[in-house]
Amino acid sequence: MTMFQPKIKSRCAIPYGGGFALNVPEKGLVGHGQNFDALLARVRGYRIANSIPVGLGFEQEVEIELAARYPAEFHDVDPRVPPATVTIQGSDVAHFTQTALKHWWNGRPLVPQQEANRRAGICVRCGWQRGIVIGCGGNCGALKDFVARIMDTQNLKTPLDERLLSCGICRCFNAIIVHIPLELQQRGLDDAQKEQYRLAKELWHCWKAEGL
Repeated sequence: MTMFQPKIKSRCAIPYGGGFALNVPEKGLVGHGQNFDALLARVRGYRIANSIPVGLGFEQEVEIELAARYPAEFHDVDPRVPPATVTIQGSDVAHFTQTALKHWWNGRPLVPQQEANRRAGICVRCGWQRGIVIGCGGNCGALKDFVARIMDTQNLKTPLDERLLSCGICRCFNAIIVHIPLELQQRGLDDAQKEQYRLAKELWHCWKAEGL
């Protein structure tokens, strides 16, 4: 059971993107709204229309589910949720290099194109995709090209490449990692990242959490 209790910063503010949206029918949380109160009204209406109890903890249910998708709009967000802005540090560059070397030493294996396309489809819908801010003095494009050359993925594509950013958890470039076997990527994950991926699987059906 989720223990943290996130609180919306402003009930009437419009979030980045123009509004809030939930689509979790298995939890009775479906609706959209320009601000938090409008969303609550829509979700409440959905529950009433579908004979789902609203209950005393209704508002907290909505806040918990929404906080994982819009962390910048909440206080006390679950620590498993990646920050809204992700900065590449020197340690991330080292992680990219280690993963690239593992890939090279293992014969540069790649997953089938159909699997890469499936993964890309999950990533583009994930609320934890992030644009990267370079904090190590490097150039994002140059770093991506360097990793792609080592991993021999520079000529591989998916139909969704233009919509793929970076993973907010491992900070890897999604357009590259969708082609790499999962076991090579999971070896370098720490316990905190594994817990983040488990939550990402619950919320976004994350493929990188498979088997964790």
